Amino acid sequence: SVEVEMKVKRGKRRQTTSTNNQQQQPTNNQPTVNLTMAQPPPSQYSYTPPPNELPYYNALFSTADKSSVGQLSGPLAVEFLSLSKLPVDLLKQIWTMADQPASNTLDPSKFYVAVRLIQLFQNGKKPVDLALNLGEGEGAGVRAPF
Repeated sequence: SVEVEMKVKRGKRRQTTSTNNQQQQPTNNQPTVNLTMAQPPPSQYSYTPPPNELPYYNALFSTADKSSVGQLSGPLAVEFLSLSKLPVDLLKQIWTMADQPASNTLDPSKFYVAVRLIQLFQNGKKPVDLALNLGEGEGAGVRAPF
């Protein structure tokens, strides 16, 4: 973990750097910045489509699961999720968010999360919780994904 902190004292800037618990002496007139390299583990999202949307989500999964094994490998998921026309970098983030715990495959429940995230991104919406719900009144005008 690396920490650098910005301090201003009596018009002069002091730098304090900490690297793996080793302290360096402050130096005058140099700006400092606080950085923490360690990242928390990804949160586990969940999404269960409402009963009226579940057949649609299941049909999407069946279409993507060409070999009918009940889960999507990375290449199959990429092929299908790319149909959303979202940027590849964003799709990578969606994959990481949906594939928790990480298995490098998407089962139906992880697929629901990925498709819901795609839907939210396509509609410019942000979820308010890990169940990918929208805030009150935010659901109006949200079109189906893909």
